[in-house]
Amino acid sequence: MKCASQLAKSANTRKAGINDLVQAILQADLSEVKSVLRAGVDPNAAVPTGVWGRMKGWTALGLAYHWLHRKPWPALSAILRALVSAGADINKPSPTRSPLNLAAHRNDLNAARWFLRHGADPSGPSILLPRMLRGHPKGGFCCTALHVAAAGGHVAMAKLLVRYGANPSTRDFNGKAPWELALEFEHEQLAAFLKQPN
Repeated sequence: MKCASQLAKSANTRKAGINDLVQAILQADLSEVKSVLRAGVDPNAAVPTGVWGRMKGWTALGLAYHWLHRKPWPALSAILRALVSAGADINKPSPTRSPLNLAAHRNDLNAARWFLRHGADPSGPSILLPRMLRGHPKGGFCCTALHVAAAGGHVAMAKLLVRYGANPSTRDFNGKAPWELALEFEHEQLAAFLKQPN
C-alpha cells in the first residue's frame, strides 16, 4: 500500500481521500492518519458505501473510537487527538451515535472524559434515529449520553456527565428523564442520584 504522503507528493497519482483515512484508522497507523489529514482529507466526511460496506455513514472520529477502543489508551487518544486537531466535529453522530454516546454505552470513562474535555456536549443528542422516529414530535432525537448511562446503570459515567453539565431533566423521545430509565432498569441508587444530583 502506498502511504498518503507518497500519494500527496506524486502529481501522477490520485488525491488522498476518505478511503485512505479509513484505511489508516483501521490499521491504527498514527503517522498515516496525520499524513492523510495533511493531504487535505476532510475528517468530517462520511464513509461512503462500496469498499467499506457496514461502515457507511461513519465519521473518522466515530470510526476510530469504535474500531480502536480496545487498543491501549495512549495509541487511541493520539489518533483521536490528530482527528480533532484537523477539525473533526466531536459531536457529530457517526452514523447515528455521537462518540460520547459510544463511550457512555461502553462505560469507558477514559474516552468519555477525553471527549468531554475536547468539547463534547454532555447534554447534546447522542443518538439520532431519523428513519425510526420519522413523524415523531422530537424528530430524529432519541436520547443523550446520560440516558444511556442511566439505562446501563453506569454510576461513575452518570456522575462524570453531570459534573460536565449534562442536564438530568432532559427527556428522551419517549418523554423519560434519565432517572426514570435508571428506575425502569432497576438501578435505584442511580435513579436517586439523578433525581437530585446536587
